[in-house]
Amino acid sequence: MSNSAAKATAVKWFNLWVRKRAAGGNDYCRCFTCGKLVDWHYDCDAGHFQSKRYEATRFDELNVHPQCKFCNHHLKGNIGVYYEQLDKVYGTGTAKKIIQKSQMMCKRNRNDYLELSDKYRKLYKSLA
Repeated sequence: MSNSAAKATAVKWFNLWVRKRAAGGNDYCRCFTCGKLVDWHYDCDAGHFQSKRYEATRFDELNVHPQCKFCNHHLKGNIGVYYEQLDKVYGTGTAKKIIQKSQMMCKRNRNDYLELSDKYRKLYKSLA
């Protein structure tokens, strides 16, 4: 498996886990930014506060939450609301810390992605 294939697999399992975890054993979860109830299988994305292009926060569990497709795509992540929600849910300064972390250098190799894939696949399968 190439590095890019390993990364794609890790991304798949991480995103599935983010969405399913938020559903809590149900078919629906709430969009982190607008609060809309959405089917986590079809109408929901794993929305990133800091873009997925930043490897340091790509798999950061505080940086990624379920988002409806409208907020994630049409509102480009609804970042202003996302910022406020992060601080509301996790404490003041959380959004700023994630922004700072996103600017850090982070290089991952094939084995790193395989470990992430294995971790999130197991977490995903452990959910009801």
